[in-house]
Amino acid sequence: MVFDRSNGINRRIVLAFAGLVVGIAIGVAGTLLYYSEQQQQKTVGANTNTNNHSKRPQQYLTPRSGVPASVESAISNPQPATGQDHEKRDLAAQEASAAFAWWMVVVSALGFLVTTIGTILLYQQIRLTREAVEDTGKATDAMLEGNRISDEGLAFSKATDERNADLAFLQTRAYVHAAEVDFIKDAGPFGAGVVEVNWHNFGQTPALKSGVMVCVRVIAPAADIAAAFADVPEIERNNGRAIVQGRKIVGFNSPPITQNDIIGAMHKQCRIFLLSRVEYEDSVKGETHITQECWEIRINQMTQPDEKDDFGVGTMFTHMTDFYIAT
Repeated sequence: MVFDRSNGINRRIVLAFAGLVVGIAIGVAGTLLYYSEQQQQKTVGANTNTNNHSKRPQQYLTPRSGVPASVESAISNPQPATGQDHEKRDLAAQEASAAFAWWMVVVSALGFLVTTIGTILLYQQIRLTREAVEDTGKATDAMLEGNRISDEGLAFSKATDERNADLAFLQTRAYVHAAEVDFIKDAGPFGAGVVEVNWHNFGQTPALKSGVMVCVRVIAPAADIAAAFADVPEIERNNGRAIVQGRKIVGFNSPPITQNDIIGAMHKQCRIFLLSRVEYEDSVKGETHITQECWEIRINQMTQPDEKDDFGVGTMFTHMTDFYIAT
């Protein structure tokens, strides 16, 4: 409910009108009392002049009931000359008192009526004020609830925007992964072997400042693989090239795998592991990403290079998932 201020204004007008009516009633009562008293004075004076023309009435200046003499002289009538005049004066005083009492009852009734109306209006005003305060509290609660819902909506919208931005970034950023791994053996029975790793950009945007590292470790059959790659070289990307979508960057191991290591791996006397890593920067957020792959190179057979077998070595690459990293 909305509090209407016009109701309070109308009630104030009614209350002011009632006060005006009471004031008019009091004025009329006073005027009538004064007129009645003047009539009584004229009657007493006429009787006095008729019965005793030689005597002038004197003011009764003796204080009555503690009333000061100056006030008594202003309100007292002339002292009656005879007993009959005294009786008439007493009768007039009684009639005036009765009239005054009647008007006092009227004024009291009007005062009671005005007081009752004022009390009712005050109660209505208090009730309306209380309802207005309650409505204001409800409106405040509704506003706070609206602010809470708005804040939640803003937070949800912000989270949605961030999620959409992340999804858009994931859909458009560069993704560089190893696509091909080849073992190349030099010609001749004692030719060394080189591993070629081809890293392709499968994303939709270029991979910037890219760099590749290829590292080969030959270890004993029971040796720890992680310890063998504890000292892999760092990647220099100061002059790194950009890899656009669908293009590649190639890395080679250095130094190459010797003939003895190839023969030893073929006879299970040692194991050959290859670890390669690429680092690059995406062109969307400028973040640095790393992809790392690890394989074990298994030598199945060795043959002399000919037209059918250019490499002269039968190899198989076993992926080592424990060393896989992609960011």
